[in-house]
Amino acid sequence: MFPYPGTVTAALSRKISHETISTITDRVIETAEEWQNRPLKKFYTFLFVDCIYVTIRKEMETKNCAVYVVLGYDVNGIKDVLGLWIGESEGKHYWMQIFDEIRARGVEDVLFIR
Repeated sequence: MFPYPGTVTAALSRKISHETISTITDRVIETAEEWQNRPLKKFYTFLFVDCIYVTIRKEMETKNCAVYVVLGYDVNGIKDVLGLWIGESEGKHYWMQIFDEIRARGVEDVLFIR
């Protein structure tokens, strides 16, 4: 259908306005914020915590950022990503802020953390 590389992008960019993209982005961000702030269960048998580094592009620059991940298993073995947080680098103070947030969102007890 599009015989030359880039013609798909060019064809789509003519049909999608910046206003449409902004509207979609706003809705995605709103949904992500609701998910990130949702109430959590009171008890998890396991929490797996980790931090990975990813390259993030913001405006015209790229930089490595720490992405903190907390995965929980409830008493029925159902897993749930409790949240994702982005920071400059990994550190104990940021981890403490994350655990405080998890507690504020309803978690009262955890058997094991790894």
